Amino acid sequence: MRVEYSSPITDLKVSDAIGSQLSGSEARQVWNDYKFARLNQARNKVLLEKADIVIVRFTEQYRQFNSAFEAGFAVAQGKPLISWHDESLNHALKDIDSVSVAVAHNADEVVKALSFICC
Repeated sequence: MRVEYSSPITDLKVSDAIGSQLSGSEARQVWNDYKFARLNQARNKVLLEKADIVIVRFTEQYRQFNSAFEAGFAVAQGKPLISWHDESLNHALKDIDSVSVAVAHNADEVVKALSFICC
């Protein structure tokens, strides 16, 4: 099985700086954040549209709303979605899990789901 992996930018220093690197710094940080958010969403949309299957990873530290948004976008585009998170997040992510083709709690379960789906 051939796999190409892509991911949103998760390094906060990089993500916070990208908007100002491209079009200059703003007087207020909130506008720098806004510029990055727009650029990042455009990038993620392109990646999601190219994807054959989407894996969304949630952790206790990274339960970001944008990940849930992107999971919904992927499902709306008809992309198979694998939700990957610790069992402690089952209840919090029940809505995401309900539209996923598989729910994984570790990397091995993700690989097994991919192997079955992508035969």
